[in-house]
Amino acid sequence: MKKIESASPQTSLLRVATIAVGTLMVLFAVLFLQKAVEGQQTEAQAAALRGEIADIEQANAALETRIAYMQTEAYVERVAREELNLARPGETSYVVVPVGPRATPVSPVAAEAPARSLPDSRPPWLQWWDLFFSTQ
Repeated sequence: MKKIESASPQTSLLRVATIAVGTLMVLFAVLFLQKAVEGQQTEAQAAALRGEIADIEQANAALETRIAYMQTEAYVERVAREELNLARPGETSYVVVPVGPRATPVSPVAAEAPARSLPDSRPPWLQWWDLFFSTQ
């Protein structure tokens, strides 16, 4: 039989140290990868926010241009003439009134004619029922 030799204390300590260093390396690698993924996500969010900022700045510039136009004399005069129907002193303004169909005058004979009765608004089956089975 062979005798199992026990490992020396130095070999045992070396194994423990190797396992500890290996474990720490794996732990640091996992933490590094987590931080790298978080950094990519943060960069993606930052890019999206930069896009939103660019869109908002573009809309803001368009609004500022519109405000500047609305403060000009040309805009004020256009609105006064087109929407408020105003004119400058000394000018003559005309209003075009659309002509619709004219009302037909009622003749005195038509006014004396008996009033027509309104058509029956009941469903057709009920009108037929009354036509055949009423006792009037």
